[in-house]
Parts: sequence; C-alpha cells; structure tokens
Amino acid sequence: MGRKIPVAAIGAAPASADEFQIYTARPDVRFLSRGVQPPSQVYVSVGDDIVVGCASSVANETVTVSYRLLRFDGELVLGQFALHPKSDRSLTVYSESLAEGFLLSVSCKAAAATTRGQTFVRVFLTDPAFGPGQPSYMLMADYVTTAMAPAHPNGRVLAPTEGPGNIRSVAIAAPGAGADFGAPVPVNARWRLISAEALLTTSAAAGVRTALLDIQVPGGGVFVCPPQQNQNPSVGQFYYAHSIVQYAGSVAIGNFWAVSPGIILPTGGAIVSVTLNIGLADQWSNIILMVEEWLDNV
Repeated sequence: MGRKIPVAAIGAAPASADEFQIYTARPDVRFLSRGVQPPSQVYVSVGDDIVVGCASSVANETVTVSYRLLRFDGELVLGQFALHPKSDRSLTVYSESLAEGFLLSVSCKAAAATTRGQTFVRVFLTDPAFGPGQPSYMLMADYVTTAMAPAHPNGRVLAPTEGPGNIRSVAIAAPGAGADFGAPVPVNARWRLISAEALLTTSAAAGVRTALLDIQVPGGGVFVCPPQQNQNPSVGQFYYAHSIVQYAGSVAIGNFWAVSPGIILPTGGAIVSVTLNIGLADQWSNIILMVEEWLDNV
C-alpha cells in the first residue's frame, strides 16, 4: 500500500511542495524486446522452390500469383508471376526459386474465371531433397476467380471436387442421320446432369421409335431413362430431361426423361441417346445439356 497523502485542514496554511507525492502504476501491456516470435511459421531455406499447379476450363485464362518474403537480412521481397493454363483442363505447372527467409503471404487471382469450378490452383513448397514435384509444405489449394483470391495464410487446401461446381450449358453437335448423340465427360472433369433438351425428327420409315437416355460410366451404363411415350414416324418432337416426371399439362410440349439428380459421372463417362428402331433418315438435333462441372485430378 502507498503512503497516505496528507490532507490540509480548512483554513490551514498551504502545504509545502515536499509534502506531495506522485504515484504511478506499471503498464498492463508490454512488448517483447528479446525473444521475439518469427513473423511467419513458414521458413524458406536455400534450395526451396514455390510451385504452382493450375488447370482451367475457360479460354484466355491468366492466373497471377503474388508473394511476400522477408529475407534473412531483413529485406522485404515482393514477388509476382503469371500462369496461362489451357482451356482443356490440362495441368500447367510453374516453379520459382526463393531466397532464404520467412514466407509471409501468397495470393492467387484469376483473370477469366467468374465462378467456382472453372480455374483451380494448388500452391506448395518443394525441396530437391524430396524428389521432383514432391511437396514439402502445402500452402493452399482452391478455386480462384476474378473476385476471389485464395491465399496463404488462412487459405484452404481442398480437392477440386469439393464444394459446389460450375453450372454450365454444353451444346452437343448433331450426329449424322440415323445415329444417336453422345456427350462424353471431358478429361480431368466430373459432371452431374441437371437437365437436357434434344429434338428428334423421325422420317416416314415405318415403326414407332423409343428414345432412351443412357447415363454411362467407363465400362457400361449405370442409369437408363425411358421416355414417357413412344414417337411415331414423320414427327418432330423435343425431349426434356430433368429430375422430376413432368405432369400432364393442357398443352403437349414434348417428351420427358426422368433423371436421378445424384449421379456423378467421372472422366470417361457419357450421356447418350439410345433410339430403338431408329430410321436411317431420323435426325437428332438442338442438343443442349445443363451440367454441374468440377475439375478433377489436377
């Protein structure tokens, strides 16, 4: 306890200066001046490289990677480079040697992708001692867009098939007369069929046609969707695929396939028509799919 401050009585002479005491308290907050913690948990040693793998399904993509490195001598190094992946979902890899020091941050930003599922980026450190392409420290792995720039630290390490995918329409070229259409899943992609539309125009050849929609995986089919009704000769009829059976409306608008919404197709799978009793002059056209697409194995 501190010494009690003397209080002058009313009407007494003023107290002398040496009777007053100044009291102070120790501050509650103190800053380290010795044993300071490092600015980052990622220390880059001599020989370490930063490696970026990138894949995309959009044209004219550019992914810009920026990083900040506190060099061992206290100099702050700002680094930046760009990758230009092809739109065929193939993997583009770039590596750059780093100076010794603390890696403070890394960020990635796309120039063309506008939604998840289009451009995927994986960033890690590697050292020649582990072998070519072997990660020594994973920094981040996620989809990037023109607005979202995943980063390290506080970023995520995800597989490209995690989370929502890219909702896109796929136009299928019309096959030749008398042939069924097919829509193969691209390499390094996964598809979930949301809906489809196609027009079948039958010739005057005798016999009714039964147009099936076949969902296939490598090695065979997994789900066959029969139509609500058969189709007669000399008729043009649209077919629609979705996850519900269309109710009977007052206006006939086409034929329907009911598709299970939970089927995920890997690379090598396909969505095809199988038309029983197809005529040599029958023609499929106006084929459009709506799918949810993820990049895969990139």
